[in-house]
Amino acid sequence: MNHELPDEIWNIIFSNICFSPSDYIKLKGVNKQFSEIIKCKKNVFLNKENNYEKDINLYCNRITPIETFIWFFENNVDFTLLNIKQLIISNRCDVFKKGYFYKGFLDIIFNRFHIHLENYYDIFSLIDCYNPLIIAGTYNRINIIKLLTEQSTIGNPYTKYIPELFKLSIKYNHKRLLNYMLLSHYDVIKEEIPDKLINIIYRVENCEDILFYIINVKGYLFESKHYLGIILKQYNDLLLFLMENNDFNDNFLKILLSQSISVKNITAFDYLFKKLKDCISKKEFTEMVFLQNWIEEKNDFIEYLICNYTNYFEKSSDVIKLCIVNNIRDNIIIDYLNNNYYFSKEIMHQFIEHERYTILKIICDKLS
Repeated sequence: MNHELPDEIWNIIFSNICFSPSDYIKLKGVNKQFSEIIKCKKNVFLNKENNYEKDINLYCNRITPIETFIWFFENNVDFTLLNIKQLIISNRCDVFKKGYFYKGFLDIIFNRFHIHLENYYDIFSLIDCYNPLIIAGTYNRINIIKLLTEQSTIGNPYTKYIPELFKLSIKYNHKRLLNYMLLSHYDVIKEEIPDKLINIIYRVENCEDILFYIINVKGYLFESKHYLGIILKQYNDLLLFLMENNDFNDNFLKILLSQSISVKNITAFDYLFKKLKDCISKKEFTEMVFLQNWIEEKNDFIEYLICNYTNYFEKSSDVIKLCIVNNIRDNIIIDYLNNNYYFSKEIMHQFIEHERYTILKIICDKLS
């Protein structure tokens, strides 16, 4: 019977039928005796040629128990950069932590000749890129990044790639990684922040808190292009903070007001208009509104302007036509008509089509 064979015999059998790490792992599941014999093995693959990269990658790509990887480490199973890449993609930080106690694993992930980027001109394409730090940055694996950059600082080949992580955090909209870069590696990336501010605003979602940090804690100044992005992204708390703590000329405020119309930012519009209401003409206001490509569409923003900024449209404008497009209630349209705003026969036909008879009666009375 199988269980009566001594372990020595089984070891001989195993050595003749097991050629790859997965062969041993599969045999562990046969019975308890097999499992105990294989668990006790050490250095099985010491000095053996590594021809089982794909074999190991299957385990790196699954929810494999950490005990399996410990067995690999204790038996000198060589990991390749492809295996490391898959571990990072699978976010196996636990495997990295265990691997730090085994020389073979450390040799592969900290081999400066394997992970260099000198011949990799476009790091963001990730074509044949097996640099573990760049892969970890691309997949937003913060804990693995910390292991690679913080466990050892003297002679660590990854520290020089920290600026690339900063770029990756922006390119791939990794807010957590960007936070980590600013808090843990600020001294390394601080010179690059001014050139990347506009990219942070436009590419990193919900980053208003990060922008507050960059301004308040790090003291960076925003340029005009940054304000346009802040209005676009609806970072209104930040906008109001900047408005209250800086002086701007009226021409620049008008540019921002036009931007708030273009991106339909009601809060920004209200604030900026209050600052400009004494120096902006009805002609300027009307032109800003009617220059928008979306003016023929029904939307909440244009409805808000029609209902709340009645006195600022030029009377010769097509504001009543906008009222029809946006299905504005009768009393607002009647106010425009009573104040002699322009209407045409075409508009009358549209009121007929929409059965707006109360408004038609007002128009008829004005024409009689």
